Amino acid sequence: MSSETKKKPPQRTCPVCRTRQPLWAFKKADPEFRCKTCVKLKAKAEPRQNIEPRFHRALAMSKGKGKRGLQAKCLATARELQDSYTGICEICGISEEEIGRAICLDHCHITGKFRGWLCTRCNTGIGQFQDDVGLMQEAIECLEKSRRVIGCSTKKRNFRLS
Repeated sequence: MSSETKKKPPQRTCPVCRTRQPLWAFKKADPEFRCKTCVKLKAKAEPRQNIEPRFHRALAMSKGKGKRGLQAKCLATARELQDSYTGICEICGISEEEIGRAICLDHCHITGKFRGWLCTRCNTGIGQFQDDVGLMQEAIECLEKSRRVIGCSTKKRNFRLS
């Protein structure tokens, strides 16, 4: 085999610096498919000192592998998470102090986009309905129908996670 027929390793173009490089020069877990150099440059441009460690941990926990196989990693930055954080569930309005637990980072498992901060119960509830709005609407209609038929109270109940 001559040196002319040697195959070049597979290559990819970095979307940031627009250079064509071999695959080993790219960060495997980067959802934007940036080269390692561009990933390092962005990390230096966004220092971690002013961001609480809990937001970096929240991102690390959404690492992209769930019970049902691969899922998209949350694409938000730790700074975006910190800026949007209130400590209150965006669905039921309960605070971390009331439930005695941290509020969960909620993100779309298909696109990786950050959706908000939810308590464990609301986050689990959305997951049980497989993030399907139609299925959730069916459940709401079922609840409303049963309340009309058997006269259940529509009053919101306070709850605590044990």
